Amino acid sequence: MNRNFEKKLYTDGKEGVIGIDEVGRGCIAGPVVCAAVYIPPSAEQLQSVRDSKRIKKESEREEIYSKLLDIPGIEWYASVIPHDRIDEINILNATMLGMETAGLRVASDRDVDWWFLVDGNRVPKGLAGRATSVVKGDDTEYVIAAASIIAKVTRDRLMNHYAEIYPNYGFSSHKGYGTKKHVQAIKKFGVTDIHRMSFAPCKNLKNICS
Repeated sequence: MNRNFEKKLYTDGKEGVIGIDEVGRGCIAGPVVCAAVYIPPSAEQLQSVRDSKRIKKESEREEIYSKLLDIPGIEWYASVIPHDRIDEINILNATMLGMETAGLRVASDRDVDWWFLVDGNRVPKGLAGRATSVVKGDDTEYVIAAASIIAKVTRDRLMNHYAEIYPNYGFSSHKGYGTKKHVQAIKKFGVTDIHRMSFAPCKNLKNICS
C-alpha cells in the first residue's frame, strides 16, 4: 500500500492518523459496523493487511485481525449500529453515525492532534474540518484497510452468532447480504428480529414481513 495520505499528514505535522471504514452497508439483515484504527507510524507494516473484501477466507481475516490487535500501540474501536436504528434514520445516516462514533472514541483516548482518513466520498459531520475522504481508501491506505478488517471480523462474528439463533437463514454463509438463498428463506419463513424492514425484499413483501 502506498499510504500516501497518511505519510503526507505526518509530514505536515499531524500527531496521529486514524483510519475509518464500514462493513455491512448493503446487507438486508444485521447491523452496519464501522471501525476506527490508529496504528503508530513506527510500527512494522503487516503485508497481509488489505481491503477485507479482497480476503476471501474467513479464517485468514481472523488471523490478520489477531495480528493487528497485537501491534504495540494500536488503538481501535468498532461501532455497531443495529438494524432498527438503520430503519429509523436510513443506512447513510447510520453509517455516518457509526463512523463518527468510532473515530471520536479512538481520538478520545489521548490528547493528540488527530486527523481522520475515511473510506468513501463523504466525511461524517462530526469529523468535518479534520478528516479526508478517500475513495477506495481501503485499497491504498494502511489504516483504512486495517479498519475494514476489524469491522468485517466484528460483524462476521455477530452474524455467526445470529446464525445459531436463526438456523433457517444461512447467516453464517452470506452474513445478511441479499443472496438468492437468503431471499428464499425470507419468503419461506418470514423475517427475523434482525432484518432491515426499510430494505427490499422486506419492504416489498409486507404480507410476509409484517
